[in-house]
Amino acid sequence: MQQTQLLQNTNELVLKHLKYLSQNNLTKNNNQLQLVISNLQEILNMQPQPSSELLDIIYCNQQKLLSEQYKDQGNSAMKAQDYTQAILQYTQAIDQSILLSESKQLRSVYYANRASALKNLNKVQDGINDLKIAIELDPGYEKAWLRLAQFYEHINNYQSAHNIYLKQNTLKQSETTLDGIDRTSKIIRKAEIIKLFPVLGQEQDPKINELLQRQSVYNKLIMIKDIANPMEQFENDEIFPILVILYPEQVKWYDHLDEIADEVKGVFKDLFKKK
Repeated sequence: MQQTQLLQNTNELVLKHLKYLSQNNLTKNNNQLQLVISNLQEILNMQPQPSSELLDIIYCNQQKLLSEQYKDQGNSAMKAQDYTQAILQYTQAIDQSILLSESKQLRSVYYANRASALKNLNKVQDGINDLKIAIELDPGYEKAWLRLAQFYEHINNYQSAHNIYLKQNTLKQSETTLDGIDRTSKIIRKAEIIKLFPVLGQEQDPKINELLQRQSVYNKLIMIKDIANPMEQFENDEIFPILVILYPEQVKWYDHLDEIADEVKGVFKDLFKKK
């Protein structure tokens, strides 16, 4: 480092000056000066490196403190909702961390923090990229993984989010992972049902939308196309209101509404009025 070289040059310069004084008899006590020169040479020969290493340690610690200060300033900017400034501070922390070859775990935190600031400026994809870097630096960084899942949900990539929640739940079960699994599972099931039956995607009834998110409903609907008379077979089942939408031509055939199970009767009545 430059500090190490500067120290070495300074030591050599002092020694040369003392020798010059001695060789030209420019001091009153030349013998004493010779003793000083001898002692100085011995010290420099025995301990040239430790003093340089000490300077390196002091320098690195000062710079490390500076990188953490950038992070703290970024956190303060986040609290003040100054997200542009927060991004700047976290970026400086990242740059300083790279310059000093700091631990990957520390740098991972800086990237994850910057991702949050980016999301608040609607730069979600940039935030996702930062979180991927954070995870690459520290694969065990749980907070970065869960944040990435939330970012995926924000851009409607529910399958990727679901996979992350599942993986993290196997490592450490939490309310966040369980809620994430439940939430994304419902959305994924509904999307798969609508893919099979596009007409259901136009349905705005909240009761129907809730049904489409159930695992039991999904399991039954994927078998519907192989059943000759599904409305007759499932007349007392939870999926009956959905069948009314899928097979409107059979509604006229179904003329014994009072015999339908109470749990689906209310929903069916609402749908029947729409037909």
